[in-house]
Amino acid sequence: MDTFLSKALLACSLAAFIGCSHPDALFSPKQGLCLDLPALPPSWSSLPQPRLLLEWRDGDGRARKEFYPFGSRVGVEVPRGRPQSIMATPYAGDRAFFPAGTRYPTAMSSPFPGECQAGPGRGHGGRGDICLGWRGGWLAALCLELERAGLLPESFNLERLAMELFRRRNDPWFLAPSVAARKLADGSFRVGLLEEPELFPARLPSPGPWLAPSALAPSPLEGSGIVHLPEGMSLFWGAESDLVVFVDEGGQCLQVTRPR
Repeated sequence: MDTFLSKALLACSLAAFIGCSHPDALFSPKQGLCLDLPALPPSWSSLPQPRLLLEWRDGDGRARKEFYPFGSRVGVEVPRGRPQSIMATPYAGDRAFFPAGTRYPTAMSSPFPGECQAGPGRGHGGRGDICLGWRGGWLAALCLELERAGLLPESFNLERLAMELFRRRNDPWFLAPSVAARKLADGSFRVGLLEEPELFPARLPSPGPWLAPSALAPSPLEGSGIVHLPEGMSLFWGAESDLVVFVDEGGQCLQVTRPR
């Protein structure tokens, strides 16, 4: 990683960690949160200069964006109790991947199990520790889609939806958040939509690696280049080109590579 970039990201992370130690003022309209950002997934280990773009609304309600290293602990202030989606979008160069995230304040009362492993000094409780996880990112993106449609996400049962996500343990990005939002809005959403769809084997071309935009996407079987994909279009990113894989209802695959 570039030395200047490494030092800049380290400085941001250190400053944010120090900010986590400041106690909240009693009855303050602002709440301090300590955000645990996810570690870099092993499937993305080949990414050049990976970093996370953290997006939130600060204690004054202003939109904020800052880059941080994977695995950082970041101190932020938010308007106390005012709902918002907090997102951490992975970047490698100008390439953005599907985000990690959380929905505040839902995550304060219903922590999402299994998304982050608490380390020394990272108890979840206390001042306001929140883990930004990959399934939480899908839920946060869904809430943004509902807000864009003029709907209040908290009018839906987000706690139930979160628990259904984690109970299944599969990749929720098989279902686009925009599609889920439309079905919630028209009353046709069913939790069965979160079930993993039927998957078909597809052999990705050599050489790899080919990276899926979701950290939770199925990885190619070791040494085979075979990955299991749902019907429809799947996108993979390589070092010099992109790969689009189309799978029809019978499991037949068509692959198209395009130079970046």
